[in-house]
Amino acid sequence: MVGLRMYVSHCNSQIHMKPQQLSRREKGKRRLRRKIRKQLLCRRKRKTAYEKEKKKTASENGKKKTATLQKEEENSD
Repeated sequence: MVGLRMYVSHCNSQIHMKPQQLSRREKGKRRLRRKIRKQLLCRRKRKTAYEKEKKKTASENGKKKTATLQKEEENSD
């Protein structure tokens, strides 16, 4: 499994080099890759935060509803 990297065609052989040794084009590619990775990470964080917030508000709303329903039931009795 170690030698598998050699057969992967899309893997660029210059990825693992130091920045000083890279061509200008390769540096640009690397910069772009880094930028995209950062964007995706931020998006993922935002999404999870949104999901948590949504879940929290839903649970709070549920509690409020149950409390009001209980009061209404008591009043009707």
